[in-house]
Amino acid sequence: LKRRGFTKAEIEAKVDGVLARFGAQTLADRRAHELSGGELQIAALCSVLATGPSILILDEPTNQLDLKNRALVEKIITGLPESAIVITHDLDLIAGFERVLLFHEGRLAADAPAADAITRYREIVL
Repeated sequence: LKRRGFTKAEIEAKVDGVLARFGAQTLADRRAHELSGGELQIAALCSVLATGPSILILDEPTNQLDLKNRALVEKIITGLPESAIVITHDLDLIAGFERVLLFHEGRLAADAPAADAITRYREIVL
């Protein structure tokens, strides 16, 4: 944000706003090595969202998270007003998505609502 010309006060306001948006204010004063996997994911999401993107690209955002933190990351993703491209094998995460692109062997195998794409995925891999 500093490179984009924002003042220190503007940066603090943006960061505080994003942390408050996700109830993550307690993460602000902790070092990255002190955070759990789920807290790191939330901190990473907050850091990206502080820049004000209109589209987010998330690669396996629930990978290696425990159930509690997975649910929290899912809640954040599904509640985003920003558009999100989610790359994942977590079928439960995408179950409510309106559009899912399924790729298999380098080709588009489905472009459909989540339920249809998940069914197609299961047909391919099982």
